Amino acid sequence: MRILIENLKQLVTPYDKNIKKGTHMDSLRVLKNISILIDDGYIVDIGRFSNSNVDFRIDASSLVAMPGFVDSHTHIPFYGKRWKEFYMRNAGKDYMEILNAGGGILETVSKVRSTNFNVLLEYNQIFVNEMLSFGVTTIEGKSGYGLDLENEIKQLEVLNHLKKATIVPTFLGPHSVPPESSKEEYLDFVINDIAPKVKQKNLADFADIFCEKEVFELKETERYLNAMKRLGFKLRMHSDEIESIGGTRLAVEFGAKSVDHLIAIEDSDIIFLAKSTTIANLLPGTSFFLRKKFAPARKLIDAGAAVALSSDFNPGSCYISNPNMIVHLAVTKMKMTPEEVINAYTINPANILGLSEIGLIEKGYLADLQLHYLDDYREFPYSLGHNTLAYVLKKGEIVYENRRPG
Repeated sequence: MRILIENLKQLVTPYDKNIKKGTHMDSLRVLKNISILIDDGYIVDIGRFSNSNVDFRIDASSLVAMPGFVDSHTHIPFYGKRWKEFYMRNAGKDYMEILNAGGGILETVSKVRSTNFNVLLEYNQIFVNEMLSFGVTTIEGKSGYGLDLENEIKQLEVLNHLKKATIVPTFLGPHSVPPESSKEEYLDFVINDIAPKVKQKNLADFADIFCEKEVFELKETERYLNAMKRLGFKLRMHSDEIESIGGTRLAVEFGAKSVDHLIAIEDSDIIFLAKSTTIANLLPGTSFFLRKKFAPARKLIDAGAAVALSSDFNPGSCYISNPNMIVHLAVTKMKMTPEEVINAYTINPANILGLSEIGLIEKGYLADLQLHYLDDYREFPYSLGHNTLAYVLKKGEIVYENRRPG
C-alpha cells in the first residue's frame, strides 16, 4: 500500500542510527512543510512533493510526525491487577516488605501460573493495542512471572504470538525466587534447565536479571550473566533500583545492552557507565508510582552517558503504559529536554533491542510513525492528559486513527 503523508507541519527525528550520548542527546532533525511517501511498509521518499500515484493520502498540514516510540522495558505478559498493593504502599508498606510477605511479584506469579496460554494471550493483546494507540510501535516484554519451566516458557510463547506491534521477548527467569524453592536451588534450575530450553526453542534473544540486595546479589548475578553469555544471550540488567550493590559496573563489564532503573546509582558508577556503550534505561513511572526519588538523568547525560526511557509497565510497581506520562515525568522530575526525551524513547531503545530499521524517519526505514495534533513537537511533554494523536502507523499500516472534526 502506497501512502502519502503530505505537507507535515514538522517532521521530527533523531539525526542518525547511532546511540545518542551526552550532549548529542539534545539534537534532533526538524523539517517543516515536508511530505513522506510510504510503500510496502517502508519510507521510500521524504521531501517537498506531491504524488498522485498513491492508495491513501493524509493531509498533515496540522500534524507533527515523530518515529513510533520504542518501549524497551515492560513486564508483559502478566495476568491480573495488584491494586490492593497500591493501597498497602499508601499505608506505609515498602516494596521489599510486600515481597517478603508473599505479595508483590509472587501474587502475579500465582495468577500467571493458573492462567492458560489463550487467556494470557488475549489479556495482553489488549495492552499491546492500547500502547499502539499511545504511539508505541515496538514493545519489549519479559518473562519472570512464571518462575518455573512451564510458565516461563508459556510467557515467552505468549510474547511470540502477540500481534500488531513489534514485540521483543526477554528471558527474566531470575526476577524473584519462587516460594517452593531456595534461591540457590532456583538459580541452578534457571541456569541448567530453563535458560537452555528457552534458547533451544529460540524464544528470546535477551536475558535479564533483577540484581538487588536480598534478591539476586552480585556474585549470583555474575554467575548468571556468565552462564547466559555462554548460551549466546544478549545481556540486560535490572540494577540500583533500591540499593547500589555494584550492579551497574557488572553490567558494563559484561557488555550489557542496558542497565535499567538506576534510582540509587552512585556518582562514581555514573562516570564508569558514561565511558561505555551500555545504555542507562530509566523508568520514571516507577519512581512516581512508588513515590520514590527519580533516577539522576541530568547527571548521567551531563557525564556523557546514553539514556533511554521506558514505562516499566507491570501490575504492581508501575501500572503506567502511556509514554506521554513517562515523557512528562522525565522533563519535570528528571530535567530532561524535549529533544533528549525523544531520542531516549526512539533511537536509543531501538539500539538496546538491536533493531536497525526503526527509531528514525528516514528513507529505507520501516514506516513506524506517530502523527500528532501539535503546533510544535515541544508541546508533547506539556500536553499531559490530552490525546494529541491523529494517526499511528506500524510498518506502513494505519493502526490507530483519531480524526478531529473541522
